[in-house]
Amino acid sequence: MKFNKTSLLINIALLSLSCFSCSNIKSTLTNSDVFISEYLVGSFFYNSCIEIYNKSNVDLDCEDYHLDIYDGDEIFKSINLNSTIKASSTLVLANKDFDKTLLQNEDINIFYLEDNYLTGDKYIELRDNKGKLIDCMGYKGYNISYVSSTSLIKLENYFGGHTDFNKLYFVKISANNTKYVGNSNFPIDYEELMYGPRLKEEYFASSLSRSDGSPTGGYSEVSIASLGDGDTTVFTFPNDPDLTRESVRYLLINTPEIAHSSHEEDEFMGREAKIYNNNILTNAKHILVQTNKDYALRETYGRLLGYVWYTNEANPTLNDYRLLNFELLVNGYCRYDSRSKYENMSNGDMYYTNYFDYAYEYALSEKLGVFSK
Repeated sequence: MKFNKTSLLINIALLSLSCFSCSNIKSTLTNSDVFISEYLVGSFFYNSCIEIYNKSNVDLDCEDYHLDIYDGDEIFKSINLNSTIKASSTLVLANKDFDKTLLQNEDINIFYLEDNYLTGDKYIELRDNKGKLIDCMGYKGYNISYVSSTSLIKLENYFGGHTDFNKLYFVKISANNTKYVGNSNFPIDYEELMYGPRLKEEYFASSLSRSDGSPTGGYSEVSIASLGDGDTTVFTFPNDPDLTRESVRYLLINTPEIAHSSHEEDEFMGREAKIYNNNILTNAKHILVQTNKDYALRETYGRLLGYVWYTNEANPTLNDYRLLNFELLVNGYCRYDSRSKYENMSNGDMYYTNYFDYAYEYALSEKLGVFSK
C-alpha cells in the first residue's frame, strides 16, 4: 500500500480518529515548507542518509538552511544545504561511503557528505540561517541510538517540521528498505498503522509446524477449549494434523499476572487484561492462531507460541481479522516483549514488530493501562 505524501497532508490540530487520538502530543509544528521526512540507517552505519522534503508547490533554493549534527551538547558538524529542492520533492543527504546501488531510483537528488556523520545516535537540527529551529531528530545532549537498521518515515498526520523529536511522528519499516528514499510516498497511513498488521494469504500452511518441529508461520482456525489470563488461552486445532489441544502463549506481549490462590494478589491491570482478552475471544465469530516463522514453536513451559487473530464477521476475508496481541498492547493491557528474533513476519514493507513498536510508544505516551503509573 502506498500513500502520496503531498496528497495526505493533515492538520494535526484537527486530527480526530474514532478509536485513537493523539491527545497527549502537543502540536509543535513549525509551519515550514522544508523539513526532515525520513532517516535511514542500513545494516552498516555508513549506509545512512537523511531526507529533506519541500512540501511547497514551488522550487526552493535551500542555501538559507543548514543541518547541525551534535555530539552530546556540542555541534561537531554544520552542513549547508547548498541545493535547490524542486516542488514536492526531496534532497537526500548521504554519508560519504553510502552505497548508491541500494537506492531504487538513480535520479534521486542526492548530496554526499564529507564523512560518515550520520550514525543513528546523533541529535540533528535543521535550522534556517536566522537561527530558527525548523525540525530535529534525536535527543539533544545524549548520543542515544533512536534509529538502527531501519528507516524512520514521518507519518502524514505529523508531516512538517517540529521543535521536538517524538517517535510517534514516525513509522518504522523493514531493514535496508530504500524504496521510500527520495520520493513522496508513505508505506502506510496512521489509521492502518493503528489497526495493526493484516493477515496475509502468503503465510497459509497446512500445518503450523514442520516435521523438524520448526514453525511455518502458518495459521489455523481454532476453537476455545478454556479461557486463561490476558496472554494465554487453551485452544483446540481441528484443522491441523499435528495439533489437537494446546495452551497458546501470545507472542510479543506480557500481561500482568493474576492471583491463582488466596495467598496471592493480582498485579496491576492483570484482571482487566484477562477480562479484555476473554471478552474479545468469547464474542469472536472466528479465531486463528499463527506461529512465528523459523523461530521457536514453543516456550520454556511447553506452551505453543502464537499470534491470535479474531474477527466478528460470520463470513470473513483475511482482511477482516484483527491481531489480538497488538490490540492488547495498543490499549495498554500489557508490556511489550520486544525481540529482534521475531523480525521475519511482515505485512507489506513492515514487520509485525514495527506495528508493535508504534503501539508501545502510543500506549506509553497516552499513559494507558499498565503505563498509567
